[in-house]
Amino acid sequence: MGERVFLLQVREGPLLKTLKLEKAQVSALARFLGRMLGELEHPGELPSGDELALEPFGEPDFVVRSLGVSYDDDLDRIILVADEIDRSEVETAVEALFGLADDLETGAEAGESVRLSMTREQAAALAIRGRSSSRRAGPRARSAGTRSMREATCARGRTATARH
Repeated sequence: MGERVFLLQVREGPLLKTLKLEKAQVSALARFLGRMLGELEHPGELPSGDELALEPFGEPDFVVRSLGVSYDDDLDRIILVADEIDRSEVETAVEALFGLADDLETGAEAGESVRLSMTREQAAALAIRGRSSSRRAGPRARSAGTRSMREATCARGRTATARH
């Protein structure tokens, strides 16, 4: 992990979620959003500066396993779904690999999922910030070993919902 770790923050009202992603996930997401936005009407003014700064937080809420992106034509919003790595799934696989588990549990509780709706402007800011951040990530980590990539500001219209 270390220098290949990125953070994505989303907010809805008082709810703040900080998600940990890998460099490859950020890079792929930024490229995909760029292509998607190229097919849509040009976005307006993008969030910038302090609007993109990370808000204070303790530890990330979860590590992202997978990302899904879609476009809602009726709402003119880009939808991003981030699913958590299910730790019980990983532990079970490791136990099975090393023969440590007699009985593999089935029906393990699913990890958390965050679904958010972004304006084209927010998605464009995310794509630009993601490309820039993932390109800058080099062999040495800065400060705490993470680079920030804030999804967008707490701009009106964005929603993020957490599901368990």
